[in-house]
Amino acid sequence: METQDRPFAEFCIKLHHEFFERFPDTTYRGLVSRALAMLLERQQNFPGEAGAWAGAVVYAVGHGRYGVPGVLNAQLEEIFVAKMPVIRKRAAQIKQLLGDDAPLYIPDLASLSGFVRQNFDITSDPAGTGQ
Repeated sequence: METQDRPFAEFCIKLHHEFFERFPDTTYRGLVSRALAMLLERQQNFPGEAGAWAGAVVYAVGHGRYGVPGVLNAQLEEIFVAKMPVIRKRAAQIKQLLGDDAPLYIPDLASLSGFVRQNFDITSDPAGTGQ
């Protein structure tokens, strides 16, 4: 890591710490740390807001088809002080840069079931059979 990258890296690490304090997951956290290290090895110039890049690392590693599991887009925007379109744009850049080496977080479905029950109306008859 170049000397000029150190403040950027430290800021990203600080924001990642805040994110994982709020949404603890040691596996995901490790993958995000690995992705940030890989990003810093491969790129030295990070135009724009550092918060958007920090959020983009989290998004690039963890987003599924519908965003980061268990985290609302508004919560990402709040923690990283960046808008989702910018986070998504930076995440796409990160994924392109890291390519097949990019860490990917695939959450355990059992751990998501509590989040789904808490935040969405799940009926006992999802097929609508009336039984």
